[in-house]
Amino acid sequence: MPRHLFQYELPVPKDWDGVDHLRASVLSGLRAAFPGLPGLEPLAMVAGELVENAVKFGKWGDPTRAVLGLTVSGEPGRLEIVVSSPTDLDDPNLRSLVTELARIQHAPSPQEAYLDKVRKIALAAKGGLGLSRVAHEGGCDLTADVTPDRTLRVKAVTRRLGPRTATPATP
Repeated sequence: MPRHLFQYELPVPKDWDGVDHLRASVLSGLRAAFPGLPGLEPLAMVAGELVENAVKFGKWGDPTRAVLGLTVSGEPGRLEIVVSSPTDLDDPNLRSLVTELARIQHAPSPQEAYLDKVRKIALAAKGGLGLSRVAHEGGCDLTADVTPDRTLRVKAVTRRLGPRTATPATP
């Protein structure tokens, strides 16, 4: 079982500066937990992308549920980032998330899922690049679940820690 590195539970950041501060805090925490390990910056990006999605798509109307959670657990060679936010089961954004995760999981590779999404965005398709970026640039496998209290938990687990080598794009 991975050891718990650090955890945040806070009111949802009211602006995007809060997301940037969390991203920087995660990077600092990772550097403290894994001193000298190269390639930690993409993992801070993973946390930032997941927090941005939570801020953008969470159901923040009920002040008793308006808490964003960010947990980082790990051990040498493996890291898990979990971001939680309130949701509603009938939210179309939740359905879009499930569809996007399935698209990424069924792609031939994270790189192909990323490139496919870039092409679609270039052709003015709706939807962001964040989750594909997490899978490809962050080197993470993604899952999501909804707890009985209607909290969406999006989990990114590294395929490996350390620097990644560049992969050539397919023609």
